[in-house]
Amino acid sequence: MKEFPKIFIASTQIKKTNGNNYVGTLNLTIKGITKSMTLPFTFLLVNNVYTLKGVFSINRLDFKLGEESIILSDNVKIDIAFKAK
Repeated sequence: MKEFPKIFIASTQIKKTNGNNYVGTLNLTIKGITKSMTLPFTFLLVNNVYTLKGVFSINRLDFKLGEESIILSDNVKIDIAFKAK
C-alpha cells in the first residue's frame, strides 16, 4: 500500500442523540475513494481525558479492497477508539 499509506476520516456533521451518545456524518477516504458514512459514537470526559468510541461497517469492495470472494465477507466492521488529554 505504498501508493495509499493512510486512511482519512473527516466529519461533516455531528448531532447529539442523548446523554453521551452522538451520531457523526463523515467522509471516509481509503485508496483515494471517498464515501459518506454514518458513525454512532459515545464521547466522554473523565479525569481530563476525552474518550470517543464507535463502530461502523463498510463494504470493502466499495474501496477496492480485494476482490469478490466466497470465503471473505464483503462487509468489514471498524471499531474506533480515541483518547486525548
